[in-house]
Amino acid sequence: MPCPLFEPVARVIQVRVPAPRLPLIHEFEGICHAGEGHIDPGHRFHYCNRGNAKGNCPSFPESLALTAIRFSVTARTGNLLTILIVEEQNHWPAAWKTIDFMIDEKRIQPEVSDICRRAQILRFCDSYLEETNA
Repeated sequence: MPCPLFEPVARVIQVRVPAPRLPLIHEFEGICHAGEGHIDPGHRFHYCNRGNAKGNCPSFPESLALTAIRFSVTARTGNLLTILIVEEQNHWPAAWKTIDFMIDEKRIQPEVSDICRRAQILRFCDSYLEETNA
């Protein structure tokens, strides 16, 4: 459930806070699309990577209803991962859909136009495949 306004760009190599599985499996550096740009590492871990920043992160717009996004792999068939995406509002599921990730092509279908969501899906899939040694 990373922040919906966080665009993960690169995996954090030296993790400051060891954590159980994060929403994108690994911790990522990235870009804050709420206006901050550069993100402090502690802030990045607590709000950007873990989500539910509304009311906690000073950059998170109070007017935004969507507070977090969850990703889960629901199926793996050959070259295809099926990903369930759940959008949350105040810790409750508000909407959900599935997308497919073509492993060999590193492509999602249907294509996602939102830059943050697209980056999160791709980073989640990369992390999942790395952890499952695929």
